[in-house]
Amino acid sequence: MRGTPVQPYEGDASILTGPTDRTHAVRQQASAPFPEERREGVLDFDVLKRATMPNGGLRRVEHGLCRTPRAGA
Repeated sequence: MRGTPVQPYEGDASILTGPTDRTHAVRQQASAPFPEERREGVLDFDVLKRATMPNGGLRRVEHGLCRTPRAGA
């Protein structure tokens, strides 16, 4: 793909399709807590899990937070 010239699409939106049933189901499940969060605030939030990769990245961050810095570092 690198170096391949790209032509912008200049047509209308008629080529687009709407969301699938699966997409609707996922969105409904994901948005279910929103009304409660609007009333009472965020239900649960873990900054480290949102900022790192779940497979090994979180462990590295957690272990890195526990280490004391080396002298002169």
